[in-house]
Amino acid sequence: MSLETRLWGTKLFRETLKAYKKFQWIHTTMPTQIRMECTKVCNLSCVGCRRIWEDDISKVPGDKHLTVDMVKNVVEQIPGLRLLGFSGDSEPTVNPYFWDILRYLKSKGVRSTFTTNNTLLNKNTIKLCEDYGIIRISVSQTGATKETFEKIRVGAKFEKVMENNYLIGNSSIPLFLNFAVLNRELLDEIPEFFRIAKDVKATGVQFLKLMLEDDKHLSTVD
Repeated sequence: MSLETRLWGTKLFRETLKAYKKFQWIHTTMPTQIRMECTKVCNLSCVGCRRIWEDDISKVPGDKHLTVDMVKNVVEQIPGLRLLGFSGDSEPTVNPYFWDILRYLKSKGVRSTFTTNNTLLNKNTIKLCEDYGIIRISVSQTGATKETFEKIRVGAKFEKVMENNYLIGNSSIPLFLNFAVLNRELLDEIPEFFRIAKDVKATGVQFLKLMLEDDKHLSTVD
């Protein structure tokens, strides 16, 4: 009697088949990449931010910050998860649990990315990002000059963000710069934006489209 014949119908065979079918189901139907809001809080008050909308996540009742246990619950429900990105209308680095979350994700073999206004990072936290295996940091860089940047990114300091851009660009983490073209002034700064991207060693740039709800907002792009 062959080994296959002896195993057929045994408990070991049934359990193996059950595990295989579960793996097949996860592989074909479960996501391998997801994005989440890390917090409802932001340290800036940027012009044009969706946080002023009545239905923004910052207005929803409940916990302000994502916790390690919340992330653990997500990871446990998606066994095939390989990448978790943090982005949205808030600033992930204000979350007091953020670094613990990144540490946990690394321990589970889940890679991470996040989008930031880059006002709170520093040499030490960027080193933590390297240690925790962050595969990309995207920086919201709306404005290529100090005047326009600080007029739109209310509460941010242009020099501090540029300093952090240099630190990330010279680290092992790929740096992306996001540029939202909100008005004619910003449109004219696109050449300078590309110069900045090259100077800080950004590996990519992304232009964010402007979304208008109705005609009354069109005056903002004149």
